[in-house]
Amino acid sequence: MSTYLYVDGFNLYYGAFGRERGWPSGAYKWLDVAAVGAHIWPALAPIGKTRYFTALVKAPSNDPHMAMRQQVYLRALRSVGAEVHLGTFKLRRRDVRLTGLPSQLPPYAASIVLSAEAQIGKFDEKGSDVNLATYLVRDAAKGESTKAIVVSNDSDLVEPLRVVRSDFGVDVYLINPQKRAVAELSRAAKGTRDITLSTLAACQLSAQLSDTVGTITKPAAW
Repeated sequence: MSTYLYVDGFNLYYGAFGRERGWPSGAYKWLDVAAVGAHIWPALAPIGKTRYFTALVKAPSNDPHMAMRQQVYLRALRSVGAEVHLGTFKLRRRDVRLTGLPSQLPPYAASIVLSAEAQIGKFDEKGSDVNLATYLVRDAAKGESTKAIVVSNDSDLVEPLRVVRSDFGVDVYLINPQKRAVAELSRAAKGTRDITLSTLAACQLSAQLSDTVGTITKPAAW
């Protein structure tokens, strides 16, 4: 049996470490994702291959070291055997009209409404869900994986899970990193389990690792 692990990096990050959880996230971001898979689904261990899907972040002005921390973490994952697949961030601009209320101060002008136009820019991560689905189907079609664990709560993965199970006979198990699991995605998997704080605490990488370049050290602050 060869179990492959597929991790939707941002879905995991914002699900496990987002504000909604209220967990002490800074202590657990140095996460060994392969250990998470084996910890939650021990009957599927050992993990034959780990594929981690993400995109390189754009560091905001209030946290200029964010990109550096991410790159150190990706290097750490590679050093323990994970394959990192990168999508992209794209800036999406949208024009919006901002409409105010009539002035309530004299002189009253009930017929006059203040308005303005603005352009809002937002970085959207592109490619991770498609890349995850592609490799999930690819590995099953080539007979490389006989079991699969997917770490995500993205409803876009429902059909890939169904195809892999029905067409290639690969059982797919789900790890939900979010507070509430998407019911349709859970139904498409052979089984679903939630990530927990105790799992995060138990599945940390060593504070220091090494690769062909040198020593990799866990960032002092997140």
